[in-house]
Amino acid sequence: MPPRDGHNVESTTSESWDIGRETLNRISQMRRFNAWMISLVRPHVHGNTLEFGAGIGSMTALLAESADAYSAVDISADYVSELQVRFGHIPQFRAVQCDIQSPEVRQLGLNAFDCIVCLNVLEHIADDGAVIANSEALLRSGGRLVLLVPALAWLYGSLDRHLDHYRRYDRGPLCELLRQHELRPVACRWFNLFGLLGWYLNARVHHGEILPSAQLGLYDRLVPAFRTIERLTGPPIGQSLLVVAEKP
Repeated sequence: MPPRDGHNVESTTSESWDIGRETLNRISQMRRFNAWMISLVRPHVHGNTLEFGAGIGSMTALLAESADAYSAVDISADYVSELQVRFGHIPQFRAVQCDIQSPEVRQLGLNAFDCIVCLNVLEHIADDGAVIANSEALLRSGGRLVLLVPALAWLYGSLDRHLDHYRRYDRGPLCELLRQHELRPVACRWFNLFGLLGWYLNARVHHGEILPSAQLGLYDRLVPAFRTIERLTGPPIGQSLLVVAEKP
């Protein structure tokens, strides 16, 4: 079942806030994993870039200097304040408080962006179609939307519920959603093959509330091996989907 209310981690109950914030903090410590993920995203970041759901800035720190101009958006006023403190020294950087499923986000600039990055955010949004539609309006012709989302609807479990995930995504329906809003998928690949097992055990078998720090630390140490295996295998399936879609 999806969460009863709220549309992302930053705007729900105090319990969800604590779990969401702690999860962000734990994942921000996974330096090898984050470097791996960003290595797949960074080649698409260029020109005037917009990040949806920047949170505490874990990904912002790894991406902002790859762009000519960078706008980081989050619905949480606290997170936006943190972003301004952390990255305000970067030329052409701005942090904006906004609901990315609302038409107000279009005030950032219609047909203005070369790239929109949305990493592990879309699953928190009640109306994900509105976010895709807003992305299409904000991108200039030839601009690209880079999405990283949790994969496989059957994997949805307790961790997703406590993180206020409305859904996990299957490959075909996600690509069709993009096409419905005039964005053309140009790349779609699985990511994080070995994370799938850990998520299944914690979310579906043990019904946990949050990913254990010890497991995350061990996983991060093993990332070089996992990264090599995925480079050789494809991979054939994964915990996440990385999709790049282009505005004609």
